[in-house]
Amino acid sequence: MSSSSSDIIFITNLKNILSQLNFYFGLFIFIFGIVGNTLNILILSQRTLRSNSCVIIFLASSAAGIIAILSGLTSRVISGVTVDLSATISWICKLRGFILYTSRAVTFWLIMLAAIDRWLLSCRDAHRRNMSSKSNSFRGIIIITILSILIHSQLFYCLDANLINTPLKCYTKNIECRLMNDLTFAIIVILLPLIFILIFGWMTILNTRSTRNRVEPMTIINQPIKISTTKKRSKKTDQRLLIMLFVQVIFLAIFTLPLALQKLYATFTLNIPKSTLQMTIEDFIYQIALICTYFATAMPFYINTLSGGYVFRKAMYTLKNSIIQIVIYQPTANATWSRVEQDLLTVNTYLHSEGYTKIGLIGFCWGGLRAMKACGNGNNVSWTNTPFFTGISIHGSQLNVPDANVLQVPMLFIRAGNDPSFDSITAVLDQKLFGSRCEYKGYQNMTHGFVSAGANYSNPANVAAIDDVHQTLRTYLSKTVASTYPFGTVHSISGSDLKVYDVVGDHEMKTKNNVAMIVLYDIRDSCVDARLLQRIPDQPTANATWPRVEQDLLTVHTYLQSQKYTKIGLIGFCWGGLRALKACGNGNNVSWTNTPFFTGISIHGSGLNVADADVLQVPMLFIRAGNDPSFDNITAVLNQKPFGNKCEYEVYQNMTHGFVSAGANYLNPENVAAIDDVHGKLRAYLSKIVGNGSENIKASFITIVFFAFFVKKFSAFF
Repeated sequence: MSSSSSDIIFITNLKNILSQLNFYFGLFIFIFGIVGNTLNILILSQRTLRSNSCVIIFLASSAAGIIAILSGLTSRVISGVTVDLSATISWICKLRGFILYTSRAVTFWLIMLAAIDRWLLSCRDAHRRNMSSKSNSFRGIIIITILSILIHSQLFYCLDANLINTPLKCYTKNIECRLMNDLTFAIIVILLPLIFILIFGWMTILNTRSTRNRVEPMTIINQPIKISTTKKRSKKTDQRLLIMLFVQVIFLAIFTLPLALQKLYATFTLNIPKSTLQMTIEDFIYQIALICTYFATAMPFYINTLSGGYVFRKAMYTLKNSIIQIVIYQPTANATWSRVEQDLLTVNTYLHSEGYTKIGLIGFCWGGLRAMKACGNGNNVSWTNTPFFTGISIHGSQLNVPDANVLQVPMLFIRAGNDPSFDSITAVLDQKLFGSRCEYKGYQNMTHGFVSAGANYSNPANVAAIDDVHQTLRTYLSKTVASTYPFGTVHSISGSDLKVYDVVGDHEMKTKNNVAMIVLYDIRDSCVDARLLQRIPDQPTANATWPRVEQDLLTVHTYLQSQKYTKIGLIGFCWGGLRALKACGNGNNVSWTNTPFFTGISIHGSGLNVADADVLQVPMLFIRAGNDPSFDNITAVLNQKPFGNKCEYEVYQNMTHGFVSAGANYLNPENVAAIDDVHGKLRAYLSKIVGNGSENIKASFITIVFFAFFVKKFSAFF
């Protein structure tokens, strides 16, 4: 076979290979480039990111990249299946070439602009840092676009269709145009941006190192340093954007430099005679290098996904969730409460089948009201006991007293300054057993929707409020979900109208020694300072005499023994402190010879006397405020007893009567510290008496002790 025939076969094979590469690889880049740049725009245009000046530039670069891919690859892909009109019709060739070269130049120059923006942001000079702004980014984008249009306007003259002996049929028509176009593309569009990117990138690295190593004199103040969450997030975003930029630049250089070098080579060897084979090989290399530039335009989304870290991926997940919410979960017209209720039951059943045991609700606006309804057992629900363990209402609309009346579980309520007040429902919820576990939070400077659809992520105050809401939700759910948090249960005693309120509940909190403490609480007034009101589970009866209390104590004691509790003690407040002293002895006013209780605790005990101390049979802990009666009259008696050394006495001289119960002032740090100390004393005392860690103590609240004097006074609260 002659050399000429071999060359012809080789040239033919190269052209076939090139045709297949143009079609298949071009189609691949076309699809992934359009999809990737579109996703880039959707993700970067989210409110959490688009306030950043660099993100604005990336957005514009992605938009220019879509235009470059559409104008450049469409004809290549079409040429594999049909006639490429830009190769035969002159005006289409000119328009396509102008749009392609202009948009591609804009894409590459914007990456250079992003590098300059990152350098400005890293500068120590405040004036330069202030130049890194959204407004300057917009100005830079406009200027770059105008310059690119002016530079490439010559293509309307230079480009033409139906050319021969050129890499493409739509190509520059003479040597002068080819020189101008090749040098413009190689130097202005590719090499100069890469040089500037290298310079500003290196200066950014130097600035960053200088900032880290800089030591400045400072005054140390003994105060906690608080760093704004918004500033921390902004700094993290800036760092990730810098990494994304550097990675893009590296790939940009890899995929664009070959074409720039090929253009320079073609320019410098333009007048050198070349064989057909050499020209074919050079055309093949040109076409491969050209395809690589399209790959550089198509890759930003995939680079951002890999190098953008948590910042970019979080934005991507947010976009995915919003698409699911908009497309998949489009609401139907049938959104009545009965339909919602049925759907809630369906989802609840499904979640139980997946192993979830604690299922709650979060509702926004109308959903906040529905969460409240679903957490109760009103006439508008089909269940007697709500299947949900808690609810959270945010911007809840039309929260009302009837729904609050039938609420069965604690809830968190969050509102903006212009949302309706919680006053009408708090008065009702405070009466409930779990009333102290309901929480309310208002953001007076925010408006309705600030934490949902109406959120303004360009407003730092709104972003800070959203962060605070998230933290509030985490804290509330941590308390409510934690297995050690007392959910409580209510037990009825057979043959009695008494109820036992178990503040621990039946969720694996049984103690090793089966210890139960019965609380005899006193009835006192409201704690006005902290807007707290002491509520009692059941309305007191007029019959609160000692014989009735004594009988009720025996009834509850028998019930607790039936539940396998072997150590049963008493805690009493004020009048209840005296009753605890009486019940732990065998005086004339009790029906037993030996007290059934293993210990007692008297807090603010009123009327403590020598007669009851004389007949005390078990050790006790006594706690009083500075203005409570002294323990001197009883300590002299109790010290004589065999267990006298086990009795303990604590005095809080700076506190007043009721500081650890209904009279507590939770706005006073000293009072709060004293309460914490009392809790510690109780745990330590019970640990010694029981013989185990204080975490093994179980408490049961009962509604049995009401002094007749207070009945009339408190009847107004119910």
